Amino acid sequence: RFVTDLSGTLERLFSPAYAPYFTGTSRLVIDALRDGDGSIAIQRAEIVSGVASLDITATLAPDFFPTAIAVDGSLTAGADETIPLPGAAETASIRSARFTVDFGGAGERWTARFDLTGLDTETIDAGVAEIVAEGTATALQDPAARAVTATLSGSLEGVTAADPALARALGDRFDIAAEAAWTAGQPVAVEIAEIKNPNAAIHFTGVIDGLDLDGRIWLNTADIAPFASLAGQPLSGALTFEARGTIGAGTGSFDLTFDADGEDLAVGTPQVDALLAGRSRLTGNAARTTEGLRFDALTVATDQVQARIDGSFDLGAVDLAVAAAIEDVALLTEAASGGIALEARVTGSGVQPQISAAVTSPILTLTGRRLTEGRIGFDGVVDTTTNAVDGETRVAGFLDGVAIDGSARIASLADGARRIADLVFTAAGTRAAGDLTLTAGGLATGRLSVASPDVAAVAPLALVEASGALDAEVTLDASDGTQSVDLLATARNLRVETVSVGEATADVSIDDLFGVPRVDGRVAATAAVVGGTRIEVLQATAAHAAGATRFDLGATLEAGSLAATGALTAVEGGYDVALESFRLDRSADVSAELVEPVTVAVRERAVSIPQATIAVGSGRITAEGTVGDALDLRLAIDRLPLSLANAVQPDLGAAGTLSGTVTVAGSTAAPTATYDVRATGVSAAALRQAGVPDLAVEASGGYAADAVTLDATATGGGLSLTASGRVPLGGGALDLAVAGDVPLGLADPFLAERGARLSGAASVQLQVGGPLSQPTVAGSIAVDGASFVDPQTATSLSAISVRVTLDGQRANIERISGVLGGRGQITVTGSIGIAPGSGFPADLAIVVDDARLTDGRIVTADVDGRLQVTGSLVGAPTVSGEIRVDRAEITVPETLPGGASFLDVRHRLPPPNVARTLERVRRTVEQADTGSGASSGLILDVTIVAPSQIFVRGRGIDAELGGSVRITGPITDVQPVGAFDLIRGRVSVIGQRINFDRGTLTLVGDLDPVLDFVASTRTNSITVMAQITGVASDPQIVLSSVPELPQDEVLAQLLFGRSLNDLSPLQIASLAVAVAELAGAGGGPGILDQLRQSTGLDDLEIVTDSDGNAAVQAGSYLTENVYLGVTAGAGGQADVSVNLDLTDDLKAKIGVGAEGDSRIGIFFETEY
Repeated sequence: RFVTDLSGTLERLFSPAYAPYFTGTSRLVIDALRDGDGSIAIQRAEIVSGVASLDITATLAPDFFPTAIAVDGSLTAGADETIPLPGAAETASIRSARFTVDFGGAGERWTARFDLTGLDTETIDAGVAEIVAEGTATALQDPAARAVTATLSGSLEGVTAADPALARALGDRFDIAAEAAWTAGQPVAVEIAEIKNPNAAIHFTGVIDGLDLDGRIWLNTADIAPFASLAGQPLSGALTFEARGTIGAGTGSFDLTFDADGEDLAVGTPQVDALLAGRSRLTGNAARTTEGLRFDALTVATDQVQARIDGSFDLGAVDLAVAAAIEDVALLTEAASGGIALEARVTGSGVQPQISAAVTSPILTLTGRRLTEGRIGFDGVVDTTTNAVDGETRVAGFLDGVAIDGSARIASLADGARRIADLVFTAAGTRAAGDLTLTAGGLATGRLSVASPDVAAVAPLALVEASGALDAEVTLDASDGTQSVDLLATARNLRVETVSVGEATADVSIDDLFGVPRVDGRVAATAAVVGGTRIEVLQATAAHAAGATRFDLGATLEAGSLAATGALTAVEGGYDVALESFRLDRSADVSAELVEPVTVAVRERAVSIPQATIAVGSGRITAEGTVGDALDLRLAIDRLPLSLANAVQPDLGAAGTLSGTVTVAGSTAAPTATYDVRATGVSAAALRQAGVPDLAVEASGGYAADAVTLDATATGGGLSLTASGRVPLGGGALDLAVAGDVPLGLADPFLAERGARLSGAASVQLQVGGPLSQPTVAGSIAVDGASFVDPQTATSLSAISVRVTLDGQRANIERISGVLGGRGQITVTGSIGIAPGSGFPADLAIVVDDARLTDGRIVTADVDGRLQVTGSLVGAPTVSGEIRVDRAEITVPETLPGGASFLDVRHRLPPPNVARTLERVRRTVEQADTGSGASSGLILDVTIVAPSQIFVRGRGIDAELGGSVRITGPITDVQPVGAFDLIRGRVSVIGQRINFDRGTLTLVGDLDPVLDFVASTRTNSITVMAQITGVASDPQIVLSSVPELPQDEVLAQLLFGRSLNDLSPLQIASLAVAVAELAGAGGGPGILDQLRQSTGLDDLEIVTDSDGNAAVQAGSYLTENVYLGVTAGAGGQADVSVNLDLTDDLKAKIGVGAEGDSRIGIFFETEY
């Protein structure tokens, strides 16, 4: 029996790992008994200290297997203190712990529970951890029959990590669960074990025998993007991974069969992402034993690429077969298309395997050229211990039917150098040949020659577009430990992509190419184009003497010239580059010149720049400082013209000047910068077109840790904006605050074509966040007292008030209101989604209160309404609700007199202001014809209610209607249900009133309603019917009768109760006036022609009298040179005239009015 009872300062009795649990005054009580059979009974074990409280009772079988355990304990730290975990005192601690165990006591059931708070480790922290376990324990006294089952669940909450990448991958919570069983003499059988966090889940089922696992393990994640920061590159896509087999953790052996699926996996590299698009699969088997590695149909496959490996590998022997194929290389480059395949066989020993590999393609298209039977092959031996290579490579195929052939021998030398011998390549008259030796230090010795009458024959093999002749000899030498190059080349009409040269020659020798170059030679070129700049003549010379290489560069540009002179001199520890002169002239606005000579010193890894000033246009840039591992560079900018940018992008139209300072510090690995710049008169063509006045801009801030800080203001023309914050360039969230006032008149240039105008100002308070690729905007926008006028639709809004708040995901419209048409109110509330890619989902409520709507032409209406706008504003939003019409006036226009038509006018050399007006009219007409002003995706579900007081007037029509119409469907195909029906009405023709029998008015998408009225009356012998149909702006009026008569006869019977043949001339004139009233310009000529033919008149037409009223003019030749004319107005006026032709050019005219006034005149007329 063992009994102890200790109290006092006990921490010195324990190892450093456990001493922290016995701080302060502690007590340790143990009472244990060992029976004769070897079993042990711990009747009491108690620990009490400043942080710990623990009570334990237990029994152990003779083989020390626990047959009963009862534990009740806790750990609690003092205020602002933590408790180190055993064995990790410096790296892990907790704030508190509570744990209980009841195992092997009464009955077979056992339970355990562990709770932790304030877990703090080097990598992760957690606020709360909880584990609960339970199960059964049977036959614990029998070593051969013992059995234990366990079910475990738990969680780790409030998980954080100091490393942001790790924090994103882990998420803020872990959940664990397991079910297992163990029987004496057997491995642990795991029914299921899993660990899950918000980003992924990993599962295992199988058996565990010591350090060996045999079973199935699988992992799944809906999106691997949270692991991107941890991997150090972009990641996305879904992944499910499964492996079945065995793992020997102690020996490192495994034998696994894989089955993994990916969906739209991406790693941020466009070419790789294109190969991984769609479904990806990993299948097959891989094993590692004491004999080496073995692969059995280990395959990676997507819709675009497949790769497979079979065989075995160890140091004694290797036998591997590798096959891969890409369906279309267009996924990797835009310059090529077609499929390629790789076949490789590795045999021999693992130390010096024999490799035979080939990439083949039956057909490839390279920059538009066709390559057939293409093959690149290698056969040789690789020493895996020294990386030595000894083998031969060959290239073959047919490019547009012309054979290409190339070969070279590759061999590694004893000193680590590699020799490329017998290099020969031929294709369609192009030949390249040479021998090279590459040292281990990267220097080359040898000779290369190229002779090509047209490089277009071989350029597709390099996936470039090129043409022209090239001859070159390159001699390389590294015998003195430095690289020397001799180049002799000529080119004629050579073009490579966008760079071209008409004629060029080069004869250049360079010693110590990678050290302090010593150059002798000359380069000349004509008709060259580089970066879009045409160089008519280029001359560059260099000569080395007295330790210095002098250079002289001169070029005549298509617009301007370039000249520079200087010298490169070797000095102790480096070299100096003396730039004696430099001048560039492109135009009057674009010129740059070195103000005075400057010498740049290059020493080891640093470049020192003394004060160097370049005059650029009317401004100057001065640079001074050091660039190397450490940075110390200062730039001063003085009145630099922003028009310089126009040389690169001529249509930019930049204007203004820039002044300020920029300081660069830090190191090349971690550069920093500060800036303070000011610009005045800032403008650009696009800004001027948008009506933005010249701006004054000031900005200051810095750059550090791949982020830019900003504090800027922009003012001008009523615009006043400030911006401050941080812009991360390498990831992370934006943090920008933008505030100020923006004049709404900036929108006027976009409204000018329709003559509309917006006035007022918007006050903005915005916070920009989110990543640079998908920024989010929060804040508010306010407008007070703004106004909007649109003459085209006769719409005016005054007292406009706007209150909008943004939260990064939605624009919450607290209120948009205004007075519509000088009376009534329109108010909009609701929200619009603004998250990137959301499609701008809207949920808007529109309230119209006693507003007057008009198109300024046909319809004027007083309305109230409640409308809802829901759905995506870039898709098919729905407009629903009800509009109540209190009163509406629909005016049928009198239009032009019957028979009038527009002249086909062609404008020749109109003045600029007239031309602009004509262009504006043309675009307006085109928009009206194509309906471009309307959103084709708008869906309507609007009910228009008007019980009465819809008045239709004009052309003799006077009617009142009422009813309701529900307008549904897309705006391009409106489906009206219902109509406004006739309440009362009539049509008047020269005092004759005909009451409408029925009438309807419907709407089909705009403010020009469709009319359908029928009126009838009974005369002496017939029934006359008038039908009015069509849109209100151009109705069609048709007269008919029973029995059926011609329209002119029907009108004569209606007005005078007699036949047309019985009418007097004055009645005929009145009849024509009636036609003018009814028909207007739209339908009169047909009836007028019938009247004129029926009456035998030479002239009958509708005109306008001196008061603007419709009138009829009739006339007839009494003799060959005497013409009688009569004009009768709708208001009762009449006039009679006689024209007498005295000669061909001389006429006499006599006229008498209805009121007895008369006139006479002699007129001379001639044609010229």
